[in-house]
Amino acid sequence: MPSCQRSRADARAFVITPYVEGPGGRLVAKVPSEGPCRELDGVACRLVIDHHRSRKTGPEFPLAVLRCGRHGRRAFTAYPPGYVPYGRQRMAPVAVDGSAVQIEGTDGVEAYATTVFGAALDAARGRAWSRDGWGPWWSVQGRWLERLVRWVGVAADLDAQVRGALAALLVVAELVLREQAARIAAHGGYRERGRGVVAVLERLGGGASVADRLVAAGAEVGLWPRALRWHAEVKRLRAVPLRGRAARSPPRQ
Repeated sequence: MPSCQRSRADARAFVITPYVEGPGGRLVAKVPSEGPCRELDGVACRLVIDHHRSRKTGPEFPLAVLRCGRHGRRAFTAYPPGYVPYGRQRMAPVAVDGSAVQIEGTDGVEAYATTVFGAALDAARGRAWSRDGWGPWWSVQGRWLERLVRWVGVAADLDAQVRGALAALLVVAELVLREQAARIAAHGGYRERGRGVVAVLERLGGGASVADRLVAAGAEVGLWPRALRWHAEVKRLRAVPLRGRAARSPPRQ
């Protein structure tokens, strides 16, 4: 199946659109009226739902695969907010309709416990994952921490220019990222890496925009392609984050 994500090597993108409850309680996608393939020539797309792709993990309901009848029948999967291609867990505390997830009786950071950032929250509290095969593996926690510190800009060996770009995308002061990276470089243990990631999460704040900021930061360090989000109110597919808004750099201090 040809894919819009493969249409141009320098224009790979995946599409995010809200999923809402439909007939019979089934979650259905808000179908965009344009796809990434419009970037090829500016010609309006003609999209239809080709089929639904079942998934065993994250999210555990079928995702819509859309096909464009005007651009060589290219097809792409529509992902709900909080999910990325091949992701097994939510990467941000948002619901599939795009609304923020609120957990009663907990602080903002605790909302990340059921996301991929759970590995960092456990590490920050000194909770090492299992070394004997019972429960999540220690080696898996280590791999996640290695990924997470780069994702949020606190990896000790991260290029300074990339760190600055991540600070702007996350809307977190670059000084915070530099300080956490220095602590990780000095100590290097799993607890310090977890604390560095959590320090950034504490400053992200809440709301639905968190997912956009995190998905843009992940794309910046090459974890997945850039994202395009469907805005039904204006009937446009727009880059995540919107240029000139979330990309505004916070104070360096």
